[in-house]
Amino acid sequence: MAAAHPLDGRPAVLVHRDVRRTADGLGPDRAAWTATVGAAVRAGLPLVDLLLKPLGPWPASPEVFARAARFGLAAALPATTFARGAFRTVEARALIAGMSAHSMLDLRSPISAGYGLLLAVLAHLVGWPVVRGGSQVLADALVAELRSLGGEAVSGHRVRRLEELDAPVVVLDVTPRQLLAMADLPDGYRRRLERFRYGPGVFKLDWALDGPVPWRDPAVASAGTVHLGGTLEEIALSEAETVAGRVSPGRTCCWSSRTRPIRRGAGTPCTPTATSRTAPGRT
Repeated sequence: MAAAHPLDGRPAVLVHRDVRRTADGLGPDRAAWTATVGAAVRAGLPLVDLLLKPLGPWPASPEVFARAARFGLAAALPATTFARGAFRTVEARALIAGMSAHSMLDLRSPISAGYGLLLAVLAHLVGWPVVRGGSQVLADALVAELRSLGGEAVSGHRVRRLEELDAPVVVLDVTPRQLLAMADLPDGYRRRLERFRYGPGVFKLDWALDGPVPWRDPAVASAGTVHLGGTLEEIALSEAETVAGRVSPGRTCCWSSRTRPIRRGAGTPCTPTATSRTAPGRT
């Protein structure tokens, strides 16, 4: 199961690979989920490939373009507007809000619905896979591919000035403040970087628990990802406060638990898991 969304006083909303099974859990919103998320799932990976491509040229069939246009009409909306317009139940609205919160936008902002819709589509099309052996395996594979092409990966070395790099092209993955310290920039560009306002960040905690999480709804334990945020209104308030630079008392949290039990110390078993949540940005 890709995801679960617990709600106070109600059974958790469950996202299965099967669209119909997920829709069946949404009661009165069964047809609405099938008509919105389900329609994009039926368009399949050609639609996803088109959505994730860089800007043009787009070699796709007219049918894929038509489906992308229909998807875009909903995706361009604020998540709050889409959720209230498309669904009637607390469960369906909360489900799309939890997925849209991955955008780290105010859910009243345009296109925030698109993030939630695409994640829902991917949950049904391919699931939300986790690398077997952990994320380090993915990093190792990327480095191995780089080296096979003649590249070199250097870690543990801090580059303080761009002049240290002897290369015709330099691609940076740094923040505006770090770039200001590394390079002599034109005055106008420097002033723009100095005025840059950071958006929300992500705060992550890794846990080693002495047993499985005792979820109120046992079905939640089967989900690889759990969205803890409550209803649409609660999640929307949390994200709006975070984007505004304030600490919301009811914060949206993402719980990941698709890991194997490990042993610690003298062989005592424990369950590794992780939680992440957004944190207000700072100027």
